[in-house]
Amino acid sequence: MVDHPQARRPEQDAEGPCADRGSDADSALLADAWKGLDGQIARESGIAGRLRRLSLPTRIALAVAVAVMVPVAAAMTMLRSDFAELSIAREAVTNGIVLVLAGAAATLAAWPMHLAPISRARIFGLAGTTVTLAVVLALTPELHDPEPASWSALLNSGLRCSAMGLMAALPVGIVAYTLRRDAPGALVGASALAGLSLLATLSLICGYDSVHHMLLGHAAPVALVVVAALILQNDLRRAAPNRA
Repeated sequence: MVDHPQARRPEQDAEGPCADRGSDADSALLADAWKGLDGQIARESGIAGRLRRLSLPTRIALAVAVAVMVPVAAAMTMLRSDFAELSIAREAVTNGIVLVLAGAAATLAAWPMHLAPISRARIFGLAGTTVTLAVVLALTPELHDPEPASWSALLNSGLRCSAMGLMAALPVGIVAYTLRRDAPGALVGASALAGLSLLATLSLICGYDSVHHMLLGHAAPVALVVVAALILQNDLRRAAPNRA
């Protein structure tokens, strides 16, 4: 049998330049995978990771508790001077509705990935209900104070209330979003919870019950945070396949 010097065995072909290129590609993919895993471990090893590992009911209760603590703390330090003139029945009904919506928003924010996702209809329904409640409360002030004398006075009072409300809502949104499990709608749930806390806070510390002021200073910031979350949530969903 004649040996041909140029003949190569299959196992020799597997060790050729093509195999080297394939090995380099596999090594790069493996390095990227390890890099992503290291980043995920680093993110989950801190306080945020410990909070996310809590059970669903615990995370919901924690988010709602923070959302309630903010307006209570604000009322203890800056309670409106005419609070005794408000209707107890209306306040009870309003706060009851806010608390129910807060529970739904916290559930959406903390919903885990391994359970069936919450439908888009419910996500948009919660967002719409939150904004609608803020607008209805603004259009039906309880004490009917006179409207601001000028547009500049309206802007000054409205923007001041908006800024105070947004500062109060910020820690609520941060905590609620930290408790997420990356399920669809988590950002919307956290923002709705922050908006509801904002609404409750301003109702306890702001004693200016005029329609235009409440639309600009109370309802507008709620609509801002909720609509912004809806826009950003849709952007995140479109970007997710590109990152995967």
